Formats: sequence, C-alpha cells, structure tokens
Amino acid sequence: MREADNISSGEFDLTENERFHLFEGVFNFRDLGGYTTIDGRHVRSGTLFRSDNLAQLTHRDIQTLKELKVQTIVDLRTDQELERRGSYEMIDGAFGTYIHVALMDVSSDPEKARNDKNFLEQRYKQILKDAAPHIAFVVETVSDRKNLPLVFHCAVGKDRTGVVAMIILGALGVNKDTIVTDYALTALAVKRMLLWLDEISPDMAHYVRSLPRNLMSSEPQTMSNVIDWLLHTYGSFNSYLRFIGVKQESIDALKAALLE
Repeated sequence: MREADNISSGEFDLTENERFHLFEGVFNFRDLGGYTTIDGRHVRSGTLFRSDNLAQLTHRDIQTLKELKVQTIVDLRTDQELERRGSYEMIDGAFGTYIHVALMDVSSDPEKARNDKNFLEQRYKQILKDAAPHIAFVVETVSDRKNLPLVFHCAVGKDRTGVVAMIILGALGVNKDTIVTDYALTALAVKRMLLWLDEISPDMAHYVRSLPRNLMSSEPQTMSNVIDWLLHTYGSFNSYLRFIGVKQESIDALKAALLE
C-alpha cells in the first residue's frame, strides 16, 4: 500500500458529511459552525470556515464563495508557497479582503518526518510557540465582526489550519473530543484531493503519495496530545491566548461573534 493512501478516515463519508462544502478545485472547505460548547451554546454556522489552498478555486467555486457571503480570506502559507502555488488574491474575479499571515510549513522536511513518528505533534507545538504573534493576529481578526464570514486556510487545510481551528474552537468552549474529530476529518479531503490530482497532475499525485504516511495523516491522537500539552502548559485555551497577547476584550468579542 502506498504510504499516503493509508489514512484513517473514521466513520465519516465525505459526500455525506454536512460540514464539507463541495467545490471543484478545493477539497477541505468546512463550516466550523454547529459545534456545541461545554456550557450548551453553539458555534454560529455560516460564519467561520476552514479550508485548503483557495488558489485552486474555479470560477464556479468563486460564485459558491460569494453565496456563502465570505468577506475575509486569511492565508496561512509561507511566501515561498504563495510564489509556487499562487494565492487567492491573484484569481481573476476574486473578491473580499485577502490577508496573508505566514505560519511554518510543516511539510517542508518530509525526510525528517519519515523517521519521527511524533513529527506532526512536535511541529504543532512549535507553531503554537514560535508563531504566537501570528496566531494572536488571526484570533484578533476573527473576533472583529466586520471580517465575518471568514475563511482561513493553508495548503491542505490540515496542519496550520488545524492548529488555528483548535485554538479558536477551544477558546469558544468546544470540548476536546469534538476538536479532535474536526481535525481528523481532513483524512477524507486528502483522499478526494488525490483522486483530483490523478486526473489533472499525475506527477504531483505521485509525489504526494510518496510522502511519509505520518506527514499526510490527521490521526486523532496527534491533536489529542497537542491539546493535552497546551492545557498542561498554559492551563486553558483562554490562558494561552492571553499569554500570547490577545486581549480579554478580543476573547469576549470572539465568543460574542461566533456563539449563539
């Protein structure tokens, strides 16, 4: 079996899971709304989305994005990735406010990942520490109602996007198991992406399949371990946000904007 094909998908069906919005050129676009918080509230639907690279949108996809009333696009990829793969702001017919906030490219060292079973867990922790000012900026951006609905994305919508989604959902009071399940859903998108690459770029499909399994996976245990580490280190999601410079007023505004 090819390494990247051996990806756990849980019990979810990509075509039936209501969180996915099916685009032609994007495969991991999901609504973070609907999740229940520990205190019984719900994350507002149609307000905050996570995704993979939006530079792959077709013209029909852009119309879908308009129908979702997305106002702000936050791109978490590096400058080098933007140069190689393009960005949303370069798309003819694009709309809304495009914001680039670069986080570390987790997949830039595949050989190291091949020899380290805890590679993703360690990289996620590194992002939370080394990219703290950028994470704070993203949270502040999401907390401002005028920027909503908003979508944030990286390349596959798994690692950097997964870390940001974890922080925001945790700050809203969504429980650990739900956050872990949300992270694991990316496995379904990766499978669909590979089928698309088989058709339009066989060489790229071959490259992705050659990557170490642990680099392309979204195993629940990985995110579970990172959450445990964050809570042990900082005490709570809100304490982490305060530690990295997010004001309490912004945390309160985040909850007011995204919870119902």
